[in-house]
Amino acid sequence: MKASRPNMRDVAQLAGVSQRTVSNVVNNFPHISPATRKAVEDAIRQLGYRQTLLRSAFARVRHTLWRSQSLTLRGPTSGNLRT
Repeated sequence: MKASRPNMRDVAQLAGVSQRTVSNVVNNFPHISPATRKAVEDAIRQLGYRQTLLRSAFARVRHTLWRSQSLTLRGPTSGNLRT
């Protein structure tokens, strides 16, 4: 049986942080403490985690589509209307 490649959940579990924190480190989000960044980077190295480009591209497309649908349904000024 072939071992599966490590994923973000594995990195988060080893580093003791959330998957969102791992994502923030991988995407170089600036507001991560140095200790947390080091823990995540160490876990990434230890597990040999590699972010799949196709997966990250799909996530960006999915977010963009969701955002455009959200704006279409609400309209850009719907929050500013008074009745």
